[in-house]
Amino acid sequence: MAGLPTLGRRPGPTYPDQVERRLAGMVLLLVALTVIVAVPRLLAPQLVARPLALPLPEPPAVGACLELDPTVAEVPCSDVHAAEVTAHWPADSPGRPTGTGESRCRAAAFEYVGLGLVGSAQVWRPAFGAHSRLLSAPPAQRAGDRGWSACVIRPARTMSSVGSVRDQGVAPSTRPAAFGLCVTGGGVVVSCDQPHRIEYLTEAVGFAGSLVGGASATRWRTGCSDLATELLGNPDPTLGGKLAVEFMTLAADPQTGFDPPSSIVFALCAVAVTGDRDLRGSLFGLGDADLPLV
Repeated sequence: MAGLPTLGRRPGPTYPDQVERRLAGMVLLLVALTVIVAVPRLLAPQLVARPLALPLPEPPAVGACLELDPTVAEVPCSDVHAAEVTAHWPADSPGRPTGTGESRCRAAAFEYVGLGLVGSAQVWRPAFGAHSRLLSAPPAQRAGDRGWSACVIRPARTMSSVGSVRDQGVAPSTRPAAFGLCVTGGGVVVSCDQPHRIEYLTEAVGFAGSLVGGASATRWRTGCSDLATELLGNPDPTLGGKLAVEFMTLAADPQTGFDPPSSIVFALCAVAVTGDRDLRGSLFGLGDADLPLV
């Protein structure tokens, strides 16, 4: 009959209803996936790495003696070592020198050794063969360009030394032989722990008019002999003729030499062995001991 529903069949959903149901199902699926992914992260959040300025090792102390090969290691100054610390800066020090610290290291070395003047009638300075340099922390003790810096002093003509040079300019009677200035029979300047014939004790700078001739030069020669007595620690600096005390002058400019009298001249006070055998070792503080002959 017209207008009556068909028996055995239910009215099916229209097309818009089917679309809405499918969309609802997709939304529920997306929500479920979001929960599956997000909940574990909420329950166990990931750690965020943030850089921290970690404390770095402190520099070696002033006065420490170091072995530099293959790493920087502190050793007793009575042992063989390569360098001695004269100044230092921690890694984060605002004034820490990096690659331009040579002038500060030279000043630190001068102060550390105490290269003052000796002698009463003349102006002498102890002869000292030294080299200063800036030392940076090894890779294992720095982070990037952060790391300590230190000034060190080492012998000028050898790679190692024994003994400290602290204040040796003030009381140079125990100056380590490696820091000495000695001369071989062939005229080569070496450290005093090498075979040699002459050892420089002190040096001075003056004018030719006072260092080369006249009464003033005589006073310089007398002062040299007095200094040799003091520095060797023996009332007879010749040790009964085994040594000769020598006062030597050297023109700063070989072309002008010692003329005019205002020319700058270097003076050296030295001791030389008189026998056929060479010396090996410094004579500073020798006292009554035998000569270190080889």
